[in-house]
Amino acid sequence: GEGHGATREGGAWGRPVGEHRWLANGRTPVDSLDGIPGLVIPAGAYETIAGYILARTGVIPAPGAAVQLGSWRLTVAEADRRRIRTVLVERTGSPAR
Repeated sequence: GEGHGATREGGAWGRPVGEHRWLANGRTPVDSLDGIPGLVIPAGAYETIAGYILARTGVIPAPGAAVQLGSWRLTVAEADRRRIRTVLVERTGSPAR
């Protein structure tokens, strides 16, 4: 079949790492996370998924720190003192119907 490979391989934003789990590059613009079906990050004073986490926490959190967004959990996978490098995105609940 055609078109099936694209969803499995991911892209510049990141890649799937399991069922309902994706590893996203922290520098991915929040409006470019279309590889993660159902994830909607609200508009705000940030442009990237890392920026959203920074806005929520007020600090560059250590790896393992997480924020909840509806039925989604965004966990810092890799970070250094200056930036969040990768974010584990997990759907923790049922999508709204």
